[in-house]
Amino acid sequence: WLQGHQVQVAQPDDLSQQGALRQLGTAEEIAALPRRLRFSQLPSLRGAPVTSGKGDQLDQGSAGDSASPPWNLLACGLEAEQMDLAILDLTHHHALVAGPPRSGKSSTLNTLALALRSNPNPNSNPASPASPANPASPASFLLAAHGSSAHDSTQWSAALLEPPCAADARNFLRATESSIRSGTPTLIAVDDVCTLLELPDGEQIEAELAELVRLGRTHPVRLVLSGDVDSLLRSYSDLIAQLRSSRTGILLGVDPDHHGALLHCSLEVRSELLPCTGRGWLVSPAAATAVQIAHP
Repeated sequence: WLQGHQVQVAQPDDLSQQGALRQLGTAEEIAALPRRLRFSQLPSLRGAPVTSGKGDQLDQGSAGDSASPPWNLLACGLEAEQMDLAILDLTHHHALVAGPPRSGKSSTLNTLALALRSNPNPNSNPASPASPANPASPASFLLAAHGSSAHDSTQWSAALLEPPCAADARNFLRATESSIRSGTPTLIAVDDVCTLLELPDGEQIEAELAELVRLGRTHPVRLVLSGDVDSLLRSYSDLIAQLRSSRTGILLGVDPDHHGALLHCSLEVRSELLPCTGRGWLVSPAAATAVQIAHP
C-alpha cells in the first residue's frame, strides 16, 4: 500500500539491477549467470572501462567517452563474479575454443565474429557503417569441418563449410591473405580443427594455418581454433601445441579437474557452472574466469 492505494512494485531485470548497484557503489552478492544471453544484452565496449580476467584493466588507447576499443578485444559474454563484460583479449595471442559436443563452440565463434564487426577498424572511415560486405570494416572468415545449424554464415565475410578436400580448405585460408596484407583487421576461425587436420593431406591445412600465425606477428590477424576438448588434448599437432601455450581461449562445459590442462590453467569448481550451452571459463595468461557466453 502507498498513501492508501494498493500498488505493485516493479522489479528490475537482473542485468539492470547489477549495473545500478555498481554505479551506486553498493555491495552486492554474486548473482546467478543467466542461462540464455544475447549479444545485444551486453554492455557497450565503446568508451567503457574494459577488464579481462580478474578485473585487470586493458588499455583502450585514448581516454574519454569517445574512446574506441582496439579491434582485437572481443566482447563475448558476462563474467560470473560481478556480471562484468567478458572480453576475449587477442592483443598478443591467438586462441582456442574447446568443449564437448553441444557445448556452444560454433555459436561462440559466431559471437566473436559479431563482436569483431561491432568494433571499429582503425583504418576505416568512421562514417561508413560496419558490415560483412563492407571492405572497410574488419574481416572475418570461417572454415568448418562440418556443416551445422549452429553456423551462421551471415556473421562472416566469407565461410567454407565441409570442404571436400584439404586443398580446398588450404586455398580458402590462402585467399584470406589479401585482406590481411591490406591492413584490414582480420579474424579467422576454424571449427573442428582436429577433423580438418586428419583429412588426407591435412598437413597442407596445418602449414597454411602456421603461416597465418607467423603473419600475425606483423599484421592484424588472429586465429581462433575450436574443437572437441579431448581431441585437442590428444593432438600431436605443433600448431595446436603452440596455441595451447598461449593460455588464451574459452573452455565450455569442460571437467575442471582434467581439462584445464589444455590451456595450462587451474579451473575452480563453481556451483554456478551447471551444464548449460555457452557456460564455462574465459582463460587468459593471468586468470581463468567463469563466464556465460552470449549468442548472436
